[in-house]
Amino acid sequence: MKNLQLKIAALIFGIAIWFYAISLQDFHYTMEVPLTFSKIPEVLAIASKPPRVISVQVSGNVVDLIRMRYRKDSPAMISIDAQHVEQGWSHFTINADNFSAPDFPDVSYVEGDHIRSVDVEFDTKIRRKIPVKLTAEFEEASGYTFVNEPIVEPAEIVFSGARTALIPLENVTTEAGLFKNISQDGIYKLAINLDSIPAYVSTEDSMVQVKIAVQPIDTRIFEKIPVHLIGMYDKQKYTLEPAFAKVEITGGKDILKNIDPDELDIFIEFNRFAIENTDMMNPSIRLGKNVKGIQTFPDKFKLVDKEKIIADSLAKIKGQEDIAKKDSVAKAAQTVPAVPETKTEIKEDVKQQAENAKKGSTKNPKKSLNKKNKKATEKPVTEEAQPAATEASAQNTSEAKE
Repeated sequence: MKNLQLKIAALIFGIAIWFYAISLQDFHYTMEVPLTFSKIPEVLAIASKPPRVISVQVSGNVVDLIRMRYRKDSPAMISIDAQHVEQGWSHFTINADNFSAPDFPDVSYVEGDHIRSVDVEFDTKIRRKIPVKLTAEFEEASGYTFVNEPIVEPAEIVFSGARTALIPLENVTTEAGLFKNISQDGIYKLAINLDSIPAYVSTEDSMVQVKIAVQPIDTRIFEKIPVHLIGMYDKQKYTLEPAFAKVEITGGKDILKNIDPDELDIFIEFNRFAIENTDMMNPSIRLGKNVKGIQTFPDKFKLVDKEKIIADSLAKIKGQEDIAKKDSVAKAAQTVPAVPETKTEIKEDVKQQAENAKKGSTKNPKKSLNKKNKKATEKPVTEEAQPAATEASAQNTSEAKE
């Protein structure tokens, strides 16, 4: 038992001596350390993209190196003094003067593993507001609609950095995400995606909030809303047909309740008819409220030339008058008594009428004469016979009077 205790004590003592002996020796260790710049003038900022981390060799006792190896944060750094830099490019050499390990004073810099110097560009420092672009998606629940677009606050974020780094930035984006089945108003907090931000550009705001407003969906119909023809045109000549429309609007229930019919501005630009080479056009609709959809009935309106309509109406009336005149002439022609063909026929008629008168006949001589005349009209009268017919008619009238 005593021998076992002595053996254990000897083992522990030997290990201690080994560690002590090891601690007296220096070992080399390759590690990655951050590259930082200090004392940069207030009016300047880094415009290029120097490496954030570089690999270096350090030396020290084994205990310190082991402790450095398992530290969660970086135990050392390369810090470059940029106090005297000017606008433009500057060259810096990495050496022991740049190396710092505050918690391990016995650890020293040996050399850079791959990078032994860096070139850095400096430019004028500015502050600029950059718009925030929402990349997260929001979906309303069934039967609901968004009252307006999601509102991002703040809409712009102030960044500070080199002018050449900030000027090309058009916007910064939020983190992506999908939020479904939204049925009530809410505020969502999203982080700014800083991966797209140039190196050595800083900001105080790294979060934004997004306001969402929803309402139950509803439909409302507006009757007899005027449709306007706008632009440069002859207002005495052109108009739209029909002049009024029925409008159906779908949107948030509370929003629809507050819509005044006078807020609906329905119009068509006159020159669109010529541009699209048509006389039928869909109207444009302007409403100062956010709704889901607007539909007009009818969906298209016709450009009408009022002068042409009047001319067509007058032509139609004239055509009807011409037709009525022709009918009247035709009826009048049918009632004109026929002219006997020859003098012999006229004399025979007169003689017959005289005999009938002597006998006291009840026959109407005019009726007999008309029958003869009707028979005569069934035969066409030539141009040569027309004077003779006229003369015979006159003689017939004279004899009748006698």
